[in-house]
Amino acid sequence: MKGTRRSMFVAVLGLGVLLGQPALGQVAGSEEGVEVGEVEGVPGGEALAADGEGAEVGGVAMAQKPARAERLTVVVSGNLDGDLARIDCREPAEARELSWARQAGYIRTLADLSVGGGLPAPLILSGGDAIFPGPISRYLLSSGEEGARNLVDLLNVVPVDAQALGNRELSAPRDELITFVQAARERGLDVQAANLRCANFSGADAICEAMGLGSGAPFKVVERGGVRIAIASVMAPHLLEPLTERQRAGLELVEPAHVLPGLVREMRAQADLTLVQYHARHADALRGAYALGAQVEGIDLLVASHLFDADEVPDERRLGMAWAEGTGTPIVSADSGPGHVHTVELQVRFDAERARLVQVVPRRVSVAEMPEDRVSREVLEGLAEAYCEDWGQLIAAAAGLAGPFELSDLRTFIMNVMRFSAGAEVALVNAGAFRDQGQFPLRGELTLADVYSAMPFDNQVVVGTLSGARLKEVAGRLGERLVSAGLEKKGDKVLINGRAPVEDRLYRVALNDFLAAGGDGVLAPEELGARATFEPAWAGQAPSISELVVHYVNDPGELARAPQTSGLSARGSFPDLHKKFLWTWAGSINASYNQVQVRNPQVGGAPGYDQSQLAVASTDQINLEGKASARADSRDHGWDSDLVLQYASARLPDTEGATFEETKDLVRLRTQYRNLTLRSRLGGRWYVPGPLAEVQVESEFDRPETRSWHRLDTRGIIGLSFKVAEPLDLKIGVNTRRDLNEPEGQATRGFNAGYVLKRVNLMEVLGRPIQFESELEYFYNGISRDRAHELRAANRVYFAVFDQFFFTASFNAFLYQNRAVGTPGTNTELTLGLNYLWEATRQSF
Repeated sequence: MKGTRRSMFVAVLGLGVLLGQPALGQVAGSEEGVEVGEVEGVPGGEALAADGEGAEVGGVAMAQKPARAERLTVVVSGNLDGDLARIDCREPAEARELSWARQAGYIRTLADLSVGGGLPAPLILSGGDAIFPGPISRYLLSSGEEGARNLVDLLNVVPVDAQALGNRELSAPRDELITFVQAARERGLDVQAANLRCANFSGADAICEAMGLGSGAPFKVVERGGVRIAIASVMAPHLLEPLTERQRAGLELVEPAHVLPGLVREMRAQADLTLVQYHARHADALRGAYALGAQVEGIDLLVASHLFDADEVPDERRLGMAWAEGTGTPIVSADSGPGHVHTVELQVRFDAERARLVQVVPRRVSVAEMPEDRVSREVLEGLAEAYCEDWGQLIAAAAGLAGPFELSDLRTFIMNVMRFSAGAEVALVNAGAFRDQGQFPLRGELTLADVYSAMPFDNQVVVGTLSGARLKEVAGRLGERLVSAGLEKKGDKVLINGRAPVEDRLYRVALNDFLAAGGDGVLAPEELGARATFEPAWAGQAPSISELVVHYVNDPGELARAPQTSGLSARGSFPDLHKKFLWTWAGSINASYNQVQVRNPQVGGAPGYDQSQLAVASTDQINLEGKASARADSRDHGWDSDLVLQYASARLPDTEGATFEETKDLVRLRTQYRNLTLRSRLGGRWYVPGPLAEVQVESEFDRPETRSWHRLDTRGIIGLSFKVAEPLDLKIGVNTRRDLNEPEGQATRGFNAGYVLKRVNLMEVLGRPIQFESELEYFYNGISRDRAHELRAANRVYFAVFDQFFFTASFNAFLYQNRAVGTPGTNTELTLGLNYLWEATRQSF
């Protein structure tokens, strides 16, 4: 990501304000904006009341009168995703939503009221996912060291006692994460992940070094009202799984259940209470937190991010508390997001042994109506101006939008940039790679902020190949979690650029590196053939997808080939690949030589032995068949050409004067053009015809002795084709025919009909496909004179042995009859053999 021109201005503004902390604001109404959460239990555990009256921990009254008791307030903010402010540079400044200023206003006011009321200052925690990928945070992180310091200072407007590391932080570009952690340590923000390990010399070691891991106890002890509280944070190991290879390189997350027992003992030795923050993916958070609380003794309070954040939990119930079975550890939620703050009221009793929690009351407070903190507001307003000046500018001079862009439009535009830059037919991206920060629909022009904020994860493009069969399976997952350009599913039909996929064909695919690494379980990394990170010549190294989009729009050569010039469009700014030719070249060869030698002694002029192996004639046999074809298909045009060479001869060497006799001799060239414009405009209905023109030429290697000329039979055909199904074409037409070398030959005219069934999969046997192709043509020529009928049919079954080698069974038939002879002549042939088949496909862009 590029740096900004105003980063020094922002640094001066932020530090100048923060060095002079103003007086705290006042809350408008003692209960205004407060939402009380509901209880959320866990099967096997016991739910605690969360209605404001609290719950007695363990449900057991104390046997001794406590020496003293304290009330503490814990403030928890989690899953901000760096969403500190909603800024649309197209809107006036007063329309900006400065959510962090409202959160800070509430927290600092709560702290002031606590101190003023004679209570300890609240304990302030951040449960992770605080700095990324929101646009303001992204902007600061991409601005280098000064930007990272500004971000830390902004978070430190409220004195955070412990900042847990989350998976969003690990999703940030590695150099930006390191810079942030270093700035946090420099400015006293304690970033925690007690079970994080960094391999030496991996590039990740700077993260652990900046966090102080390995140089001291991975927890922090603070004091509130005479109560010493030890705080540690851990992360679920599965958080590394969805990261790209670059993001997780050199990192390891040890199982929290292995780390915490010893760590909690150290914490209890130095503090009165132990508090652990647990960060997990939302689908596993509730189960993981409950298991962790039940396994590890000595945790007084477990704060879990995404605790009640599963998709099936309504928003109004995303607060509650679970009580871990066995240990009695209360588990509370940290799922505040940018619009809320969680508070947990604790009552602590000291007995003869140690401090104990006897009451836990969680609340969820909406900050929508809270007054803004002046410090945060002024810093955010300055940042917004810098953000809009740098990232609010147009991507290019010709970056006007042809119409409003919704999120789906921008997604399609970005994916089209990916595939057309990389020369791929399909682009695949997980839907979670795109973020809606409330800026849609986009109007007017496309800006840097539109692209950077919509794709904040710094993903790169990976190209590779997938079979048509695999892409059909992937198409079944298109929807909320997976999006694509070039691949679509319409009902039960899957299309790749408007065409039905060929199951055994390899398609070039462009993905973001998250999916290529196995993210969301869409693909296994080893499935992607010829895998490579896309590194265009102009970049010198692999660019992020955002940088790729910026370059594409700025390159006049890229947009010059677009059919639409009135403005950027999700689809109109790119060629329609269905209108471009898809070229397919194929070739096959079948050759065999068979020699049989038999010696059977003669006895009395008769064979001496009657064994079947000796009762046959010696034979020499040569069989040759070669085929080459080229095909070009588009929405409006089609062109097919193929050349077939067949030759076979045999002799019986024991026969006197035996010579090789031809059993097959054919050279056949055919080329056909189809115009499909009418059919495509009427929705591709099978009964809509496509005009065709075709030329056929037949000849031979050797002329027979019964004929004085070398045959050169030529046909011209004009007719109509009907695509009954994707692999099946019917045709009817009229033709003219003449043997150009026949001395007294004359042209004849007539009708013709036929079909072509392209190779299709019939079934699988032993994991390999059985395929079938078929072709038939019928001609009726010389209607008023010769009345010649000609029928030819070719059918072949393929069974894949390995790679391009197939066992084949072919049945060919030829029938000819004319008026002069009357009786038809036939030639039928059944052939079993081994065939080498080669095929390549290339999409024109």
